[in-house]
Amino acid sequence: MDELEANGNTLYTHWKDGPAAKRKAAVADYYICSANALTEDGVIVLTDGSGNRVSALSFGPSNAIVIVGENKIVADKTAAEARIKSGACAGANAKRLGFDLPCVDGECTDCASPKRICAVTAYFEKPSSGLENTYVILVGQTLGY
Repeated sequence: MDELEANGNTLYTHWKDGPAAKRKAAVADYYICSANALTEDGVIVLTDGSGNRVSALSFGPSNAIVIVGENKIVADKTAAEARIKSGACAGANAKRLGFDLPCVDGECTDCASPKRICAVTAYFEKPSSGLENTYVILVGQTLGY
């Protein structure tokens, strides 16, 4: 991210610039994110608390770039859901964010917390026709949750 900014690009990051950055990012020329899972047959699975990535990959930016580490490749949608609800994904991310959620200590309990980070899930079976281009970059190492 530092290199992108150093080269004159404007970045909108909600963890740095607050919630308004989610709206700006959703209509940027390029939207860069990661997926929670990618199935072996190419379905991108995203789970968000607010749906910002889901909405951006559905309709908004001209181009989407989805970066996926090898740890996020799973057999199918069922395995994707299991991965997302595990302590290694949702729980680890909630812990990183300092949220007091039941999943911090293990598996998802389908909580009703307003800070829930797994409220919106989408399955992208094909690139959305609402975007000009969608690029998926597979990285042969463990990346993120």
